[in-house]
Amino acid sequence: MQHPFILILVFMGLFSLSLTAQDKQYSFNDFKKAQDNYNDGEFDLARTSLSKSQGKFFKPRSLDDDRKVKDNDTENKALRLLALIAIAEDSVTKAKKYVLQIVKRNPNFKDDPHVVFDGLFNQIAADYKKVMVSLVSKKPEDIRTAPASVILISRNEIVQRGYMDLVELLSDLPGFDISKIYSATYANIFQLGFRQENTERTLLMIDGVEENDIWSNIAYISRQYPISNIKAVEILYGPSSTMYGPRAFMGAINIITYLSGERPGDGLGNNLKELSSGFYSYGQMSTGSYGTLDGDVTIGLKKENYKLSVTGKYFYSDENDLSDESFYDYNASDLDNFTYDHLDLREEVTIGGEMFSLNEYVDSFNLPLTSSYLSVDYNANGEINSLSLTPEGKAAARAIDVGAYTGNVNGSPNGYSNYSRNLFLSAKLNFANFELGLRTWKREEGFNYYQDIYTSGAKNGNLWVPRNNTVYIKYKGNYSAPNGSLSFSNLLSYHYHALDQKTKRVNFTSLGVAPTETRTRDAFHLAHLFEPEVLYQASGNSTTLIKPGFRNLYFYYAGQQFRNDSRLFYDSERFDLVAGLEFRSSLMQGDYLTYSNYDYTSTNQQDTIFLAQELGTVNNQDEGSNQFPIFDCGLYLQGNYSLVPDHLILTLGARADYNRIRTGGGYGSGFSPRLSLVYYQSDFYLKGIFSRGLQNVSQFTKFSTGGGRIANPTLETEKINYYSIAVGGNNASKDVNWELMGYYSFIQGAVASDAVLRPGSLDIVNQNRNIGEYRILGAMGSLYYRPSGGKFSGQLNYTYISPYSEDSTKIRIGDIAAHHINFSTNYSFDSNKLLGNLNIRGNYVSDRPVGVNTTQTSNPGLNNSQKYPAYLVFNGSLSLGIKSFENLRVQFTVNNLLNRNILDSQNSTYYHPGPRQANATESINGNVPFVPQRGRHFILKTVIQL
Repeated sequence: MQHPFILILVFMGLFSLSLTAQDKQYSFNDFKKAQDNYNDGEFDLARTSLSKSQGKFFKPRSLDDDRKVKDNDTENKALRLLALIAIAEDSVTKAKKYVLQIVKRNPNFKDDPHVVFDGLFNQIAADYKKVMVSLVSKKPEDIRTAPASVILISRNEIVQRGYMDLVELLSDLPGFDISKIYSATYANIFQLGFRQENTERTLLMIDGVEENDIWSNIAYISRQYPISNIKAVEILYGPSSTMYGPRAFMGAINIITYLSGERPGDGLGNNLKELSSGFYSYGQMSTGSYGTLDGDVTIGLKKENYKLSVTGKYFYSDENDLSDESFYDYNASDLDNFTYDHLDLREEVTIGGEMFSLNEYVDSFNLPLTSSYLSVDYNANGEINSLSLTPEGKAAARAIDVGAYTGNVNGSPNGYSNYSRNLFLSAKLNFANFELGLRTWKREEGFNYYQDIYTSGAKNGNLWVPRNNTVYIKYKGNYSAPNGSLSFSNLLSYHYHALDQKTKRVNFTSLGVAPTETRTRDAFHLAHLFEPEVLYQASGNSTTLIKPGFRNLYFYYAGQQFRNDSRLFYDSERFDLVAGLEFRSSLMQGDYLTYSNYDYTSTNQQDTIFLAQELGTVNNQDEGSNQFPIFDCGLYLQGNYSLVPDHLILTLGARADYNRIRTGGGYGSGFSPRLSLVYYQSDFYLKGIFSRGLQNVSQFTKFSTGGGRIANPTLETEKINYYSIAVGGNNASKDVNWELMGYYSFIQGAVASDAVLRPGSLDIVNQNRNIGEYRILGAMGSLYYRPSGGKFSGQLNYTYISPYSEDSTKIRIGDIAAHHINFSTNYSFDSNKLLGNLNIRGNYVSDRPVGVNTTQTSNPGLNNSQKYPAYLVFNGSLSLGIKSFENLRVQFTVNNLLNRNILDSQNSTYYHPGPRQANATESINGNVPFVPQRGRHFILKTVIQL
């Protein structure tokens, strides 16, 4: 057979033949007789009358579905009676099984009051809601029967573990390789072993509304999101193009926030509190190491006809000081190795596209031929053959570079700094069947991934400041339908994403070059040595005016997009269907607008003026403007059919996408199918999944000329075929839940940087091209121990990844570890006056190979080892609350408890690989090879609900 997945389908289909599809119904007489037996204390006779119920499991229903339950109510009462018998016989475990069956069929079931039964029912109904996810099919469904592998992180886990941000949360989950670089993207997050330059292949959403930057497709997952307002986080593994189009290439993350009119039940993150009318608020305030301040608050108003909530957050940190590293120390001795031979001139020279003989060059730029800086060679005709720097000339050039490098830059001494400042504001208004919302955030973080020889520090103005603005309106309505229910939802959103006016890269523009370079990036020539304060044109064909020192390079882009997603849902006993139509209309740039100046000695940098937006130009602009109207349309359909009711579900889905740029560009059409077969019982499930994904290449990847790249507007979509098998047990009435999942990804047309000849010249430059072909094999396992009402709980997960590129020869994908192990243990306690929680977490990551025989050939690894060593670190969090004031909690968190990597005897810290084409040479434009991670650091947090 062509694919092993077909064998899975055949096996599961044959296995299903042994199952019964006949639903049995109770008679009222059977139930009445059993009830009389129970009242008389004759439990065995009562159980005999109700024996039909044993082993029967029903199809789960959405908890927010208010339609009338069609199941015979007598059956629910019979299951309740069996639960009462189990309670009377002190068999709580058996009682939970019966209660769970009722919850699945009718989570709003009511009967005569019974203290023990009602307590179990409410507890299990709450737990069952925790296994409902909406990320896979855009509607609530049981995580066990969803046609994909999904993990749901609850509010309790977020609070107990003391997470400060989403990156910390993802670091504890299987299937992620994370490099914290504390820079323009804070962390690079690679899902299921696929490394890219940025976090571009995972779709990030908040309440189903997309967050990825519409121009670059980067998910800026940093510290801007308010943790106190997060109710849960859903993580989907594998491509999800059937539902989300050519964006969710390796998976998706959905942050679920509290609805207007609800808040956490207490300061320890337990439960959910539905509020009566009036004002309410909740939030948290944190302070800690590195001058960190973090505060967020939500205030709300609930009235009879509407609900309103507003959430805000402020975050600031000086970040850890990394100036001990050689590529972060800003030591002027790095310039001692600079060479200046490239300033020597022979025969002719081109300046700004104009050819000069050496005599003409000397006359045009008034070079003093008698200077001790120059050695002049003449031919027999008295014409200049060559101009060469003397040792005194080279010393003078070096002195100019050292003076600039050690001076003030934009009002502060040049040196290491890397502060972060994030702002967030959102609001939600709910009325009738509508929700109107808005979000806006701004991240102000340093360029920490460049070496010191190339850029200055963040406090010198070297900052990347993206802004994200989103407005949306949601509608949801339920309707009656023959033999089932019908619902309709619509999401209309407007996105405006841009760079703030403070965004600029502050580059060191030296007369000299590092030993590994052949020429200066900005092409200085002799005239710059003699008149270093004058803006002269660069050598070569560039018309740019330059001078040595520091250059402020301002960046700007802006993109706007209208998006509408209409969905129709049909739900019956054995068949569910979702159909949707989505379209996007976008207006975006191609390349950045950039504007440069050399006014770095001034303290007034005009950061309040949009210099790049007002005065900027586009590098190497091809024909046509820099604005691109883009139209996208997608039609999707996905259906679930119970081949064997309550045991075997077949899911088929497909999506057709169309993309057009301007009048005739774009990738045209694309097709994304999904197929899954799920077998499940009460405490066991088995899934076989196939999905195909597309990734539409971003405008940034096509057109950005940063780093000397040349544009490639003809890039095609990346494609992935994904196969997965998952087996697990995940039952709300059980204390232990587990899952094992294996997957295989075949990726074609992956975009990677390639060396090419610049058109019309012999210069070697980089260009993004569809040259990558990857085969990734992996496995994940998760084990959760969550006893209902117990003091102890814990989780353990493991990931194995074998990622390879097969462009011409088989080489390993760099920066990806083969093994990950994460664990968390939790102990809850209470005394007469206090409530508390203690959590200990640990993360093990095996060696990450780089260098020779990997895709990261320029990165030699730590100490030229061709790898970054394995590490094991621990984190702890202690929470305390006062019983008399349950809405207040104080939490003390210590990350990297042991202040070291216990697996590495040579280094006291541990390391994450540097981004992009990281290298260890002191290059004039080099990315750092690695980023040392933080030692022991502390956070003190206060959480309050009112």
